Amino acid sequence: MALSPYLKAVRAAVVLLPLLGITNLVNMMEAPLDRQVWEFALWSYSTHFLTSFQGTFVAMLYCFLNGEVRAVIRKSIYTYLLLRPNQFTPRRNSAYVSVGCSRPPDPPPETRV
Repeated sequence: MALSPYLKAVRAAVVLLPLLGITNLVNMMEAPLDRQVWEFALWSYSTHFLTSFQGTFVAMLYCFLNGEVRAVIRKSIYTYLLLRPNQFTPRRNSAYVSVGCSRPPDPPPETRV
């Protein structure tokens, strides 16, 4: 049974409202300034964490965990790798290779005074 667009929108709102509402509820709570330091720290860190990562949570739920989006990303990565098969060969990462030297330079001669 296919869901109507209105039912999909209601379902999305039902999932999204608690996610966005939790942050607002924590922000509306009075800061526990007259309590213990750890209670204020817990309130402060939880408020800042939820406010800062609210967009990340929404993106995870609606983009990265969505099966259709993951299938399209997987297909585009597969196509990219298929068109460029030899691009991902390991390279030698050495300063001597980039300069063009075949061996390290000789140390300077010792001078005695």
